Amino acid sequence: MLEQMREQTGSLIIWVLFAIIIAAFVLFFGSPSDSLGCGSTNNYSIAVEDEPVSDHSWRYAYNGIPLIHGNVPSDQRRPLALEFLLQREILAQAAEKMDFRISDALVDKAIANGEFYLLGNKLDGTRFYFDRADEESDPFFSYDLLTNHALGVLHLPNVQAYKKEQRRGMLAHLMKQELLRSAYVSKEEARDAFIQRNTTISADYVKFETLKYRSGIKLSEAQVNDYVGNHEDELKTKWEQVKPRWESEKARVKARIIKVTRAQSVAPIKDIDPDKAPDDEAEAPAETSDTPDEARIAIDAAREKLVAGSSFAEIAAETSSDRTASLGGLIGWRSAESMGYGQEVVDGSKDLEIGKVSEVIESKGAYFLVLIEERSNKALSFEQKKFDLAVRATPAWLASDLAKAAAEAALASAATSPLSELFSPAPAAPGGVDLNNLPPEILDKLSPEQLQQFMNNAAQGGETGAIVIEGPTQYAQLGGEEAGATKPAKPAATAEPVAAPASAPIDVVNAAIDPAVATSEVAPPSLKSTQGTTRNGDFIAGLGRSDELVADLFGTLAIGDLGSKVYKLKDDEGYVIVQLTDRSEADMEKFAGQAAELQAVLGEAKGGLRMQDWILERCLALKKAGSIQANPAMLRSSDEKLLAYEPCSLMTQGQ
Repeated sequence: MLEQMREQTGSLIIWVLFAIIIAAFVLFFGSPSDSLGCGSTNNYSIAVEDEPVSDHSWRYAYNGIPLIHGNVPSDQRRPLALEFLLQREILAQAAEKMDFRISDALVDKAIANGEFYLLGNKLDGTRFYFDRADEESDPFFSYDLLTNHALGVLHLPNVQAYKKEQRRGMLAHLMKQELLRSAYVSKEEARDAFIQRNTTISADYVKFETLKYRSGIKLSEAQVNDYVGNHEDELKTKWEQVKPRWESEKARVKARIIKVTRAQSVAPIKDIDPDKAPDDEAEAPAETSDTPDEARIAIDAAREKLVAGSSFAEIAAETSSDRTASLGGLIGWRSAESMGYGQEVVDGSKDLEIGKVSEVIESKGAYFLVLIEERSNKALSFEQKKFDLAVRATPAWLASDLAKAAAEAALASAATSPLSELFSPAPAAPGGVDLNNLPPEILDKLSPEQLQQFMNNAAQGGETGAIVIEGPTQYAQLGGEEAGATKPAKPAATAEPVAAPASAPIDVVNAAIDPAVATSEVAPPSLKSTQGTTRNGDFIAGLGRSDELVADLFGTLAIGDLGSKVYKLKDDEGYVIVQLTDRSEADMEKFAGQAAELQAVLGEAKGGLRMQDWILERCLALKKAGSIQANPAMLRSSDEKLLAYEPCSLMTQGQ
């Protein structure tokens, strides 16, 4: 009996101790549901559809980023790690819903084969955890190096945690492959792509760039009002974009200004007396100048005219050195506390009565007169701001018209005179690499935007379509050395500048320019050539983007024909006139032997785009449903500030 009681008492004590341990565990570590709270614990990093991703996974991603993207600063790596994990989970969860399964044996086999799944990429694991007996022997799997890789590099607790991350990465990779294979490219699509890639043209062209005409625009109030009357819908769209900046209730003024820049005083050069000590020289009395302050005289005269009743706009146009002179000095709506011309102007006009001209305001570099037309302490409306918006938009509109008129005048002259007689050829770029002579393996790596950027930057070495490459390192970065291409030889000498033809059409180019619109003539553009060039959709390297231009050069025009129209380039880049000098059609017999391979390549490319769209669409849907929760503890910077993180942002940027 006593023995029985002892046994029962011992059992009771054990159960009590066990209960205490459980209670302590819950108290210190929280229940599993607590891990989805507001960052009270750190045992999850992000939750996707209520499935928490462990903090080990976040550490795996955080420490893995440098292996792919280099030395990314810590505060940038934190949100990046969450975004990579979010993308991985979207793919892995989709794979699980399709009943994909990855066994332990398959994970072990993948690791032994040197596969390494990280941040959505399948990497070569032999670089990280394979060893060699000597330099000549084949690499072999090393468990010790794998342990160092998992614990020392990725900072996981053990190899089992590493295998868990590999399983998740393999699931995501399987789903990626499924999406990549989902795209189909027909033989007809492959044929069209082959023709586009292998049909080439050569052409002479002259481009009239809007930007060059914009710099000479002399903007008037009448022109801006004309733009307002014809583009109100566009201005309303722009207003919606900037409206939040003007919705606050704060003091603002609508003002006109006359600015007369003061001449910079230059200290006279004095002879140094070698018999005087430096201190004596420094203490010599400053010389005074009897030169009259012409800027002060001009601003005083302007104020006298205004007080006598002259129009502020007229006097501003006559006198002001500010860029707003042609607008009658109108600077539009500005903050009353920061008008953009210095504190002296703010102080000198803060008590100014509406409609009255200020006294002369003196600053370090100029004299000013100010006229306040309106004041407001409330949010501004579209009606109040539309003129200001139009001031920014009108120059590009006018410049486009000027460029078009110049191009049309040049085309009319080209009907009777060859382009080579009308325009000077563009000078060669010293040390540059002709874009058209670059190896195809480089051009294939460049996007249309990159090609256009190179063309726009050609001024670094002259107005040719050349890529200036300073050394072999940069050339290799473009793919030349890695692809086995031959580096272009450096020119032996720089060519002498080509003299302009006697009939260089400065008058033709500027014939249609109204002196009321432009302040100065625009130098005529150069005659340029493109040789053996392909198209990329609506884009032709050097010329720009235009569906009509592509259609005519690659289909309509006969060799030797001058285009019968002025071609407008997209993105308000300008206008171009062109003459086709040669065209080489694609070899369709060659296509017959490459059709299957090309279908596969294009299918993979299309699948990649489809995969990106699918991931982004899925991510945005989860975000909208509130099914993505990031643990704030993972976003605390080294100085304990909370870093910004927006789910799906990396996918939205297309990275």
